[in-house]
Amino acid sequence: MKLMTSKTPYGINRKVRGFTLIEVLIALVIMSVGMLGIAGLYVHSMQAGRTSVLRHNAVTLAGDIADRIRANPRAGAAYGLAGANNNCVDGGIDCTI
Repeated sequence: MKLMTSKTPYGINRKVRGFTLIEVLIALVIMSVGMLGIAGLYVHSMQAGRTSVLRHNAVTLAGDIADRIRANPRAGAAYGLAGANNNCVDGGIDCTI
């Protein structure tokens, strides 16, 4: 903040206190950069939260299907799972179980 002198209509000098325009503009630039940083962090946290929800749902569904398979291992077709292809021949090696 600068102290400036000004003359009153009667010619008496007095000190005027106040902010210059450049100080106000610099303060606005600094604040806007900070606000943009906060907005970027907010967007990133929202994306991370969405990813977390999707990952939680996937783990819950995987645990549910694992519990069903453990409870009834012979009914794999009822769970909508693709069966393993055990009739593979790769490089002359038969991997049939």
